[in-house]
Amino acid sequence: IAMFQRRYSTRPLRQVQRALDEQIIGHAAGKEAVLLALIAQEHVYIEGPPGVAKTLLAETAAEAAGLSFFFYQMHRDTKLHELIGD
Repeated sequence: IAMFQRRYSTRPLRQVQRALDEQIIGHAAGKEAVLLALIAQEHVYIEGPPGVAKTLLAETAAEAAGLSFFFYQMHRDTKLHELIGD
């Protein structure tokens, strides 16, 4: 799970899009989803097989937008309280 802290970013979305395009080849739908999440100030859940740049996508977007980045490696036994607490 990748989440962006909810706080105002002063960097324009074009700058974020440019950073994503420079760092990540393809993944147009994923990049668009991240940009929409930034506009809506919501969290992003990225799922896929290993090695397809999911973490790089989230890290690049967070850095370019001036936001903090949180990563949690989920597994089939992940419990809800592990993510949000008791």
